[in-house]
Amino acid sequence: MFGFLNPRPHSADYRRAYARLCQHQRRAYGILSLPFHSYEAVFLYQCAVDAGAFPTAVMPHVHCCKLATPTSLPRDPDAAIGRFCASVALLLGSIKLEDDIRDSRGLLARCARWVLRKRIARTRTYFNKLDPKFGRNVEQLIADHHQLETKNEPVMLEQYVEPTALSFGYVFSLMARLPGMFEHRDVLATLGRHLGSAIIAFDCAVDWKRDRRRGEFNPLADEDAVANARLQAADRLADAEGLARRTFGAESRAAATLSAVRTRVLRMNPLVEAKPCPVHSGSVWTRARRAARFVMMPAMVSANGPGASDVPPVNPPPERSGQPPGLPGGIEDAGDKKGGRKHSSCCGNDTDDCCFCGAMSCDCCQCAGGLGECIGGADCCAGAECCACA
Repeated sequence: MFGFLNPRPHSADYRRAYARLCQHQRRAYGILSLPFHSYEAVFLYQCAVDAGAFPTAVMPHVHCCKLATPTSLPRDPDAAIGRFCASVALLLGSIKLEDDIRDSRGLLARCARWVLRKRIARTRTYFNKLDPKFGRNVEQLIADHHQLETKNEPVMLEQYVEPTALSFGYVFSLMARLPGMFEHRDVLATLGRHLGSAIIAFDCAVDWKRDRRRGEFNPLADEDAVANARLQAADRLADAEGLARRTFGAESRAAATLSAVRTRVLRMNPLVEAKPCPVHSGSVWTRARRAARFVMMPAMVSANGPGASDVPPVNPPPERSGQPPGLPGGIEDAGDKKGGRKHSSCCGNDTDDCCFCGAMSCDCCQCAGGLGECIGGADCCAGAECCACA
């Protein structure tokens, strides 16, 4: 579920990690892969920083990379970690596309899968080199998940989350095969299991009303089960946060991210049904143009903004409570007509945090391929308007 591990509002330190990993994402899999730059991958990168796998000095002092790709990137101390995290992001993206195709046979998902087919193949080749059994293991775990959805009997939530929890634990543990991470294999596996469980539990809670209306599978039986699923997601996040602090120290970046996400999960009400964002409504042609603009936005920003050698270090100003500072260079307004952007109370008047370097969601909008939908649990989305993410 894209956006679950978004620790909004972003701290300056988090944006440094996000921007650095965006550079690795572009180098490893090209500009078209950037919409799948994920918060889960940034979390893994933070774990590597916490573990001391490379010095923090490699992270640029900027809020957004603006598509800069330093020539030293392949030789920098975080090159191996960056490649791994970028591969995780594209792996999760490819699985999401397959799910969308299986569930709705969506044309947009099919087109995205076709465009990214070679990059997705390179991703799987990368993981197969780390573990020759990778393909078989992941396919089996995904099959186990889908098998639960076809059972003709009730499925407990604890049983339903297990395949995804094992999948995240397995993929996270593969980072232990990189330099500086070997001793953290068990910690990474446990963190992955906690996060996989939290993501699926929260996803079930948020989608419960929609699934009932559409007649789709959901293991939650009633509204009490929905409330318990949200609390279970928060509990798994708390378990992961405690483990990160015990392992990496009280100032762990990964733990801070988990704490922020848990706070947001507890604040959201999953029984507030999602509503389509008016800013994303329109004809099929309008949606197609918006999707194309979403894909091409990084190239447009790169063409109009400074190059890699022109990006000066940014000393982040003190952050205002509730909203992060604006992105440097006005990148958040790139592509908007007359530099304007629609806003609502949930996004504030300065920035909605949807950087076109690849962020797939902001606090209350789920920007699946630029065709946004309000997340049902956000109180701000109980109204008709939400933020314009594309």
